[in-house]
Amino acid sequence: MIDRPDPFGDRPDPDLWRDFTRYPSRGFRLGKYEKRSIEQIERVIIHHTGVGILGRFKRDKDRFGWTIPIQAAIHAYTRIMASSGHYVIGHEGQVVQFVPENYSAWHAGYGGRRRRSRLGEWFAKTKYTRKLGKRPRWVCRRDGRFDWWDVRWRLRQGITSPLAWFPDLDTNGHTIGIELLSTPRHEPFTSIQLRSLRTLVVDICMDYGIPIDNHHILTHSDANPLARTTRRGVPYDPPASKYSFQAVFG
Repeated sequence: MIDRPDPFGDRPDPDLWRDFTRYPSRGFRLGKYEKRSIEQIERVIIHHTGVGILGRFKRDKDRFGWTIPIQAAIHAYTRIMASSGHYVIGHEGQVVQFVPENYSAWHAGYGGRRRRSRLGEWFAKTKYTRKLGKRPRWVCRRDGRFDWWDVRWRLRQGITSPLAWFPDLDTNGHTIGIELLSTPRHEPFTSIQLRSLRTLVVDICMDYGIPIDNHHILTHSDANPLARTTRRGVPYDPPASKYSFQAVFG
């Protein structure tokens, strides 16, 4: 096993990114993540950490001696939060791995039965029981909150629901999660950050035979709109001025 270079130094060599090393997430260390076969890995989900990490860096950098914001992200995912993606990518292109790829990470799931029951908030109510194998009818309600998903996927690309990608609702079990360290609200992701994202995602897709298209490289809001849509009906995705599939992978 090759040890990855320290993420606070020079940008790591792409060949060394994928080796799990010294920053296991808190959830992984607590044994909350399940091992899986690599055949289950079918998609990649792109996240952004949110600007709260930047606030933590600004607030606590003197206390912990931090010099760059990704250190605040490492602190949050390894010491505080039980959930995390597999990777986070810093502003200078650093790639830090928190969870081995052969484990499911808590980054985009629908949760337990109580969370699954929320499907009725978006779709026509049909009971979902794992034992009976009965699936909900994913029919978009006309209250307007999820119209953005309906337009983006059903009307433009013929995808009727996230069940087309995750029929068992196990988003975590079938995906690798990558977090982009957020930038201040009106600033774009850095060019080197997006280049690192592209290199890492392409490397993952080549390893697992994942097509490089927008049906297999999704945002968190695409994969789990119930959890990632505001009350005003806006996805929590980064705005198109910061990230789009076409700009990074097109």
